[in-house]
Amino acid sequence: MLWPARHRYAADTVWTNSPPAVVLSKVREHFLRAPSQKSLAACVFSTGDAAPAQPDTAFSKVADNLLLCYGIWEQSKHDAANINWHREMIDDLDHFAVGHYVGESDIVSNSARAEASYAQASWQRLQSLRQKYDPDQLFHAHF
Repeated sequence: MLWPARHRYAADTVWTNSPPAVVLSKVREHFLRAPSQKSLAACVFSTGDAAPAQPDTAFSKVADNLLLCYGIWEQSKHDAANINWHREMIDDLDHFAVGHYVGESDIVSNSARAEASYAQASWQRLQSLRQKYDPDQLFHAHF
């Protein structure tokens, strides 16, 4: 039910150490103006110490809380309204961000999000591996 077929989606994430009440208050402001009632946000709260960084893995950026925000709508004629709403919300939430989850972030419209999804050492390693195995850049990359 949360992910209806034949719908259109905008997705992005924010890893944050800010107090959940502050961040969710900002989310609420935006959802009161959402162009689609199908849009949703989910927040994963820490129940203790944040997980330690995983510098040897691709998934290496963590914080106390993860906020996942989705614009969900049905018709292409509503693309502009929903995409603009979603981007405005994410721009506001970026003030709280310490990073992003690469699997759900919009690295196409904002390529800096790709680098912000990894610990610095992991990002540098990914870049060196790409240079080693794809020096002619035959494979497409958003970063």
